[in-house]
Amino acid sequence: MPEAPTSPIRLQVASVEAALQQVVGLHWQAIQQYTAQGEHFARWGYAKLADAARADAAEEHGHLQKAMARLEFYDIAP
Repeated sequence: MPEAPTSPIRLQVASVEAALQQVVGLHWQAIQQYTAQGEHFARWGYAKLADAARADAAEEHGHLQKAMARLEFYDIAP
């Protein structure tokens, strides 16, 4: 039996889902990277750089929360 054509609206929703999931992954990676950099800078004695990296991680965490809220609004698992 031939497959039914997919509606343009469903394709747009699928692309939004994929984009939001990609955004979540990218922000999660950024949080991990900035946190690790902050740890290294602190260990090496660069307190100001460590604080800046930790602040960047906190900012990315805020972005992640917004992306997660959007996913939850659409009832999509991350």
